[in-house]
Amino acid sequence: MWAFWLAGALMVAGGCSSVSIPTGDGGKVEVANDGSSVNVTTADGGQGTVTVNGDQKGVSFQGTDAQGNKSSLQIGEAGSLPDGLPKEIPFPDNAVITASMAADNNGQKSYTVTFEVEQSIEDVTKLYQGYLQSNGYANTTETKMADLSMLSGDKDGYSLSVTITADAEKKGSVSGMVVYGALKQ
Repeated sequence: MWAFWLAGALMVAGGCSSVSIPTGDGGKVEVANDGSSVNVTTADGGQGTVTVNGDQKGVSFQGTDAQGNKSSLQIGEAGSLPDGLPKEIPFPDNAVITASMAADNNGQKSYTVTFEVEQSIEDVTKLYQGYLQSNGYANTTETKMADLSMLSGDKDGYSLSVTITADAEKKGSVSGMVVYGALKQ
């Protein structure tokens, strides 16, 4: 039922820049006429926007709750690193970036990158062990199992965590996840 109503509203609003739909609780949903964004306003004053960035091939969310706390999330195209991720964090040669994300929750920034590479779990683990040691990370931890390696450390108010797993289907390949984010203040 909603889909037919929305489709009709979009056809009627052909010349408008957006369509506004009131919600039962006093809020509203606005859909851009080109479908590139959706804005939601809640009855208590919270606001959020989801935008599809066709030129950047990503999706972003920005929101503010009723108390004024802000958050944002940027999900990028596979193959690209998120803006703001420190450039010195290494990735294995020939790694394929499979997903990336940047988030900001009231100024607490974090970044997540996943990758795949045709290297051994030992070689990729050594890359991140060396990086943590040579770049002054404190409180470092390391956990190793047969097909899994996890490393982490803290520096300058930020935490770096790396998880590396052997690919069960592609011998000699691993998947990795790098998470870099502000420590709770």
